[in-house]
Amino acid sequence: MEQERVALLSEVKKRNNVQTIRQKMAQMFAFWRQEIVNKKTSLHKMIERWPALFEVQEVNEEFLRVTTIPLEA
Repeated sequence: MEQERVALLSEVKKRNNVQTIRQKMAQMFAFWRQEIVNKKTSLHKMIERWPALFEVQEVNEEFLRVTTIPLEA
């Protein structure tokens, strides 16, 4: 999974690939969530390791995934 996370980092740097990032983040949901909950990773480290989580589109996607309610109408 760490290799997938590193591959995701390179995808975040590219333009016009929101769909690819969305798919990779969905596939890795359990992995990054476990890192947040169990390892209690600092916010700075999370931004460094999972920059896509802090993009508006991904915040909306993750909110929808967790709550089944769209964040933005």
